[in-house]
Amino acid sequence: MTLHERFLGYLAARGWTVLHSAAGTGPAIVPANTDNHSGFLPLYAQLSSADDTCWFLSAADYAGTAENAFAWDAFRTISLDALFEQVLAGGKATALFG
Repeated sequence: MTLHERFLGYLAARGWTVLHSAAGTGPAIVPANTDNHSGFLPLYAQLSSADDTCWFLSAADYAGTAENAFAWDAFRTISLDALFEQVLAGGKATALFG
């Protein structure tokens, strides 16, 4: 059992939803170019806390093929859009940063 598989078992024992991926399905896109991340992503199709307030993006999320997919950088894009809207409306961007 790998460290990643033990981690998934640890989360499952604490009430997390852990849906394992079908064997042989790996990520088409890996956002981080590391062996650790690319070794972890193929292990699960869904990984979320019991109350669904915390989750890990799956390989399908990164590839944009999940049914409920949103871009892996969606929160960054939303934040930048909000910043630009404020600046265009005459607000000061510095107010967002302190």
